[in-house]
Amino acid sequence: MKPEGKRWLGFGVGVLVFYLALTALRQHVMSTAPSPPKEESQDSEEIYDEDYARRRSTTLVSQTRFTENSEGRVARPTKIVRLVEGEQGEGFEAEKYRAFGDSSIFGVVRGASRRPLERATVQLFEADPNSKNPPLREALTDTSGTYSLDKINDAERLYVLVARAEGHAPYARLLLFKDAPLEENITLSPGVECSGVVVDAVTSLPLPRAIVYHPTPQRISFRCLGTVETSPMGEFRFAHVSRGEVRLRVECPGYKTTVAVVDTPTTRAVIALVPGGASIRGETISRLTEKPVGRAKVLAIGNDFFATAFSDDEGRFEFTDLPSGRYVLIGIRGMPGPSEEITLADRETREGVRLIVPAPIFVTGKVIHALNGNPLAGIRLYYPGPRGKSVVMSDQNGLFAFETLAFDSYWIEVHEKGYLPLLEKRTTGSVERIERKIKRSDASDQVTIRLRPVPCIEGIVKTAERNGRTGGSVRGVDVQLAYQQRDVSEKVITKTNALGEFFVNLPSGRRGTAKIVVPLRGSLGFASARIPTRRPIEVQLDRQRMSGRLFLSDGTPLAGVEIKSRYLFPDNVDPSKAIRLEGCTAIVRADGRFGLSVAPHEKVELAFLLPDGGTVIKTFDSDTLQKVSYTFVYDPVAKDVLFQADRQRR
Repeated sequence: MKPEGKRWLGFGVGVLVFYLALTALRQHVMSTAPSPPKEESQDSEEIYDEDYARRRSTTLVSQTRFTENSEGRVARPTKIVRLVEGEQGEGFEAEKYRAFGDSSIFGVVRGASRRPLERATVQLFEADPNSKNPPLREALTDTSGTYSLDKINDAERLYVLVARAEGHAPYARLLLFKDAPLEENITLSPGVECSGVVVDAVTSLPLPRAIVYHPTPQRISFRCLGTVETSPMGEFRFAHVSRGEVRLRVECPGYKTTVAVVDTPTTRAVIALVPGGASIRGETISRLTEKPVGRAKVLAIGNDFFATAFSDDEGRFEFTDLPSGRYVLIGIRGMPGPSEEITLADRETREGVRLIVPAPIFVTGKVIHALNGNPLAGIRLYYPGPRGKSVVMSDQNGLFAFETLAFDSYWIEVHEKGYLPLLEKRTTGSVERIERKIKRSDASDQVTIRLRPVPCIEGIVKTAERNGRTGGSVRGVDVQLAYQQRDVSEKVITKTNALGEFFVNLPSGRRGTAKIVVPLRGSLGFASARIPTRRPIEVQLDRQRMSGRLFLSDGTPLAGVEIKSRYLFPDNVDPSKAIRLEGCTAIVRADGRFGLSVAPHEKVELAFLLPDGGTVIKTFDSDTLQKVSYTFVYDPVAKDVLFQADRQRR
């Protein structure tokens, strides 16, 4: 054999020996490693992606499990989160305590001409339209119309936001915070007069000292907008209310509370009250002791009607002068209890109504790895509390403990990248939220949470600079993500963290597709991806806009119409079976023009929310919308929107 052949033979033998040694070493490691419990069979795609997710999540856990000090690694003690007195009862002091946090609400107040309003008053009230309490927060707008309400708890809490300015109709709406500061821009309309008289429906005599709530175009009345008391001649007057159809709520002892609908402006509104009214009397009962408990709020919710009462120290409450009809009653003490439905006849008195209110329950538990049973530290566990969604973290041993209020159940939610809780020990089904049933006599509960490694889609949302370059990350923005894995499809809404990052855990590692839509203040972030993903997805907010004009069939600009864009997922699917991801929204200006950011290379639905209450939906190719300016014409007879391309955009 030639020397060159001998060298190649030696090289081949060396490679073979190295391969055999490597194989033997791998088999030795596999035989000595603890074997995980068997799970249901998976196909090759799922096994591959589950292993990938397991390696990734193991690396993540190893980086966050311990804290370092001079003596080396030590365990963090279990943090026990207890309820405080201010969280359990009802009242203004309790509401002030629960509303305190480190978040804010901010925005701009404008008038009808879109000009900023200086020295407009913006107030934040508790989530009770009938509240008589003062505002929780209050601010005046500056010369640019900007306001900011600070130190607010945003843990999925509901508030009432009110704005007022001289010469304008006041603004009020229920507002939901969702774990992030909130931008709320407000437009006030010029106010018109609403005045009239309140009379007895039988005798037609004027009713003095009747309470009239501020008129509102919404279906419920807000006491925090203000009330007036009728004069000795039954007269009332509001100088600045919304133009058009409004509702006035009128209360008078001995008369049925009435909600009247009038058109403004008007100086001749006549509201007739019928003598009598229905009544409800009852008690608020503790879930744990089954005995009356005080300091509870009771809500009576009817058709276009909302009333509030408080139980006394003995737990007794009462509603009087109610209109007849069906009511849903809810007792609240820290948190809502179960609802009770009753139907009242005219002038009926219902006695002995018992409303159960939640009682404290102490929860202890442990978080473990579903495959090897090892404790998992640093896992955030979310649970419901009087101050909204609360959080506790597992210690180095995987232990956690918290106290909350519950009636017959509570939930624990795990939103951890790369992990999902198992529903049961012998199944592979996973969810983020675990529902725990309890008995009415239970004062404590113990739970073990088994987390299973899963693949996920992760990414970051960034702004776009004017020069086309990528800008900074965006925190606290809603991210809509729809995915499909074989016959499983779902839409998930998550939120970016302080670094602009987001993730969505997937139930399996099967191959599939995903679509991400992020609308934010006129700009739109959009991305498509294949599952499994191998790196974070960068979603850039952009302003690739379409332009159009909307008219009535007689050529009149149709100002004030809201136009919404929606994206269908998956592609090329029957629209009746598609998942819809909400894009940007536009309001038609006074001249009929509007602009709307749309994603490129997509089919997009435009939904026209028309002034007669109808909605017309049209589907377009987004690339065509960006290149061509369109004219839309609404035909109120045919209830349809016609359109034509005007010209090529520059």
